Amino acid sequence: MFMDAPVSGSKGPAEQGQLLILASGPAAAADLVRPVFDVLGRKTVWLGEAGQGSQMKLVVNAYMSILIEGVAETMELADRLDIVTSSSRRSSRVARLTRRSPTPSSTRWTVATFAAEFPLEWALKDVDLAIGAAGGDTLPLLAALSGQWHTAVAAGHGRQDVSAARLALGRPGHEG
Repeated sequence: MFMDAPVSGSKGPAEQGQLLILASGPAAAADLVRPVFDVLGRKTVWLGEAGQGSQMKLVVNAYMSILIEGVAETMELADRLDIVTSSSRRSSRVARLTRRSPTPSSTRWTVATFAAEFPLEWALKDVDLAIGAAGGDTLPLLAALSGQWHTAVAAGHGRQDVSAARLALGRPGHEG
């Protein structure tokens, strides 16, 4: 009996047993693995034949990668326009991961930490796998994202959190 059960969630949810488990395989496997999955995750979604869980994981991670890059680029635009954004206005977890703290002498966001919840190099691997699964670079947004993130990884940000993707947007004289 073969099944797959990739998970969705980062370090924090894993430590708290709050992962989303994307399981697929024979129906008989569900009863066998349910006790283990109940400890590991907050929810298990059964998706059909073996392999469907891994395919869904690619879709979920592609979606999350696009959201993360969107937040990174929006925050970069705010910095370039010298706009201070308030963390109270950004409620998404992704936005909080990319938040910069204003220094006392400046209203700009100048200090960033990118402690890895989910390393950028792992997210890039997933983006590249999604592109491959779709038959190459037929997904232009993901293809552009892959190039951007390869730049960030090559610049030494691969082991930082995926929110460090913002650093690949840097310009001359821009810290990061």
